Amino acid sequence: MRRASQRRVSYAVVTVLVLATYAVTLAADGLIGSACAAVLQVAVVWVVLRWARAERRVLVPATAILAITTVTAVIAAVAAPTPGPAAAGLVVALFSLNMALYLVAPIVIVHDVAISGRGDGGTVLAAVAAYLQIGLFFAFLYRLIDVVSADPAFSAPVRMSDLLFFSFVTMSTTGYGDLVPIGWATETATVLEIVVGQFYLIAAVGKIVTAWIPRPGTGPSAPP
Repeated sequence: MRRASQRRVSYAVVTVLVLATYAVTLAADGLIGSACAAVLQVAVVWVVLRWARAERRVLVPATAILAITTVTAVIAAVAAPTPGPAAAGLVVALFSLNMALYLVAPIVIVHDVAISGRGDGGTVLAAVAAYLQIGLFFAFLYRLIDVVSADPAFSAPVRMSDLLFFSFVTMSTTGYGDLVPIGWATETATVLEIVVGQFYLIAAVGKIVTAWIPRPGTGPSAPP
């Protein structure tokens, strides 16, 4: 019972941190926004890894990424170099590290949910947190493609806030059509996000429903 309560609290903290990351990324575009998002995501991954008791093969590289991201984010926030090769390099590094973090955390969360077999508030919060982080991962992927590509990656100039909106609209297959991906890299990433998003929704909802269905002999009317 105590562990279940701790699990709910842990994933509630993760969800709040993810939402804070989303809000910060919306409010501050560019280098400073990416640095703040990176620091918040370091906190998210730390909480996830600490709770889920990740294996050493995951924990060691993840810890290295956390340390590198923190140092890079501090340098970016403090130095805030003027536009040029140094600033462009820091942006690419931050986007790449953010993507790595947003890839590690959902995998660890999904693994924890899969092996827990629980159907409670903690499971729902974990599923929501992982879904949000998948959307953020693809938003940073689109931004990275837009930064490194010689040609426009979208039909109009984009900010990070535009890409966050585009990412979640794409993952939900809503498709308003205000932004159109251009080029094989952006188009491939868009198709991949649609497939991953739909598969995740099916798998996550199925897991939650299955875990919540009382097994024979475990319901409230079961004999003592």
